[in-house]
Amino acid sequence: MTEARLNNEPFSVYKAKIVSCDIGPCSFKNGHIKPSDSMIPVLLTPKIGTRSISLTLDFEGETEREIEKNITKFTMKLYEGAELFLYDGYTYFVVYSKSTTPKSKAPWIMQAKFTLTGYRHGNLVTKKYTTPGKLYVDGDYKTPARIQASISSTSVTICGIEFDLASASGSNTQLDINGINKTVSQSGLGNIFHRTNMTKFPQFEPGENMITFSSGVSEITISYYPIYL
Repeated sequence: MTEARLNNEPFSVYKAKIVSCDIGPCSFKNGHIKPSDSMIPVLLTPKIGTRSISLTLDFEGETEREIEKNITKFTMKLYEGAELFLYDGYTYFVVYSKSTTPKSKAPWIMQAKFTLTGYRHGNLVTKKYTTPGKLYVDGDYKTPARIQASISSTSVTICGIEFDLASASGSNTQLDINGINKTVSQSGLGNIFHRTNMTKFPQFEPGENMITFSSGVSEITISYYPIYL
């Protein structure tokens, strides 16, 4: 069995062992309405959200000071948002919600429970294109994507997003439309959101998606994490 990891570090780095792990379902709202004069529900487009994860850990150490330092280090990683790999073979991006006061279970063990909020995803997928084509997205929920493009024109269109750029110094000029971190930039110029017609950052639906771009774009690289409900 693969050891659980936090930001790709095994829990043993913190001398921590899982006592219990409870992974809740995704939140689900507004899936239907029921007319007052009918018993037949009317389906709506639901709002599917994050899930709650409860993680109880035993931290071991030779001294109470050592144990408390490891608990603090572990907690600080969660404060910043973290990638949590668990025994079910999935990775969860999680943010900290709360934790209990550590309790002594033995002279060398203290136990703490963490409540986290996050979503489940697979490994990063990266595809390159030199001509328009198709992208098959794994997972079962729409996912934000990062699109990096090499351009040689001041006016280009990429996946329906139009760019009116101040400059483009040959094929080495790079655009970075990062739908994961919600930024858009051009090499040498920084933030260029004001030079696009974007109303939302790029995301793709599960299954087949068309990848289009105009002349003046020599290559694009698309990266995404498949999301699993």
